[in-house]
Amino acid sequence: MSPTLSTQNLLITGASGYIGGTFLKHLINQVLPEHPTLKIFALVRSPSQAESAKVAGAVPVLGGLNDLDGLKAAIVDNSVNIVVHFADPFHVAPSRAMIEALAEVKTKINQEVHFIHTSGAKLFSEHAGITDFSKPISDVGPPSLYEIQKNQQPKVSAMKIAVEHNTGVLEYGDSLGVRSYVVVPPMTYGPGEGFGNKISIQFVEIVKIGRALGQLYQVHQPSSTWPLCHLQDLVSFYLILTREILSSRDPPHGRKQGYYFCENGNFSWEQMCVAIAKRMSSRGALKDTAIKAPSEKDMERIAEVIGQPVEMVYISVAGSCSIRGDNARLLGWKPKYDVEHLMTHIGEEVDFVLQELDAKGK
Repeated sequence: MSPTLSTQNLLITGASGYIGGTFLKHLINQVLPEHPTLKIFALVRSPSQAESAKVAGAVPVLGGLNDLDGLKAAIVDNSVNIVVHFADPFHVAPSRAMIEALAEVKTKINQEVHFIHTSGAKLFSEHAGITDFSKPISDVGPPSLYEIQKNQQPKVSAMKIAVEHNTGVLEYGDSLGVRSYVVVPPMTYGPGEGFGNKISIQFVEIVKIGRALGQLYQVHQPSSTWPLCHLQDLVSFYLILTREILSSRDPPHGRKQGYYFCENGNFSWEQMCVAIAKRMSSRGALKDTAIKAPSEKDMERIAEVIGQPVEMVYISVAGSCSIRGDNARLLGWKPKYDVEHLMTHIGEEVDFVLQELDAKGK
């Protein structure tokens, strides 16, 4: 059996979020009993979130990602040797600050340190310059994902920044001796279990559009597909990776092998939108079940609903992506929920999302 880490202090950013909050709950319930010396810190933005994190079983750290000095101090002062970063895939400065702080901790405790960065499947899609979908991109290669991302030419600046964030995390981690990992969730569904946000993004945006406009629209191409992962499967991978680290089993990391795709098949945007429309129509939330081709005015209204500029609508709720999580599976990850599960439980998902949106007044 591999030796466990002597210092076991883990910081979660985004602990009030959809993925981070669910991870925190399962980390405390499943991993903490196996590693009782593990101390879990949660970065939170408000006193109310701090109280919720404390009740959940974490030590709250009040602060924000923009306070780089405070962020670094929280890691160094608490000898945090594992950071699981859920909060922001676009802003590079907080990631660099946390990696720098981890490097300081490594010198301080003479032990390996780890940075787990949460990215997204959009960065391996047509939105980020990928054009060949004849076969899935594997996270073990060849070619290496790091090289793919270094050569990508996204047309949208936000995608370019996020792609560079991925490669930058791996490069900076390698240069400072911080073991870095990039976890890539696709469209994620299933109810959140944390103390904060309980719903995801892409699926939710489609429901929000229908709810606000009384109509769903064919923003997508009819044949386009996208990878999916149930929240429980996604969190189970984060737990596996965390266990590997805590048990000093040296999971693949860095530029060579540090990407982990969490997917369990591809769904059809068309089929999913039709199923969502049927459920929403049966609840009286849509005028009809037809998926309408959007006009220019419709696109403006959709953009307003999801709070994005018009040019981001297609990126938000459509597109093509094909990836394969071989690296994740080599660590023993066995996702349970596939496309059939999504399609047979889509009514429950719609109902839950509508309930949460009603509760939030959105």
